Amino acid sequence: APAPKRGVSGLLDLIGKHEAPGGYDQVYGGSKIQPPKPITSMTVGEVLAWQDRSVAAGSKSSAAGRYQFIRGTLRSLVREGAVSTGERFDASTQDRLATRLMERRGLGNYLAGKISETEFAQSLSKEWASLPAATKDKKGRAANGQSYYAGDGLNRALTNLGSVISAIRGIG
Repeated sequence: APAPKRGVSGLLDLIGKHEAPGGYDQVYGGSKIQPPKPITSMTVGEVLAWQDRSVAAGSKSSAAGRYQFIRGTLRSLVREGAVSTGERFDASTQDRLATRLMERRGLGNYLAGKISETEFAQSLSKEWASLPAATKDKKGRAANGQSYYAGDGLNRALTNLGSVISAIRGIG
């Protein structure tokens, strides 16, 4: 896969800083069982197996890595061929997969001028709960700095919309 454009790395840095200050090996803080080794040294398949065990043990989230991939999202990336279960879940794989999620959320449409910065920011807020909603949250409340998932007991916005829009503007 081609290397992400310089602009996308700024947005990746913003997301990663807030989703996982601990970096590429960070897992959900409330995990009932820790991974057997750093997740960047595990394959995607091993990470998925650990996520399944962790949720089965009662963890409220399976989030793993710099971009806090949950197991359903990671499995969907495997299903669509973005990654194989045998690939290492290292930094470059995580960056590539996060960029793929941006593409799902409208990166190409934003770059083509088909959607606005605000629309792209809103779409990204549905993927990464640490980003604030740009127009409204899941419950239909007007965006006022809160996570799209505000009130779910797990997620809250950890940055402001201005920072997100600035990172989006850095892409093009």
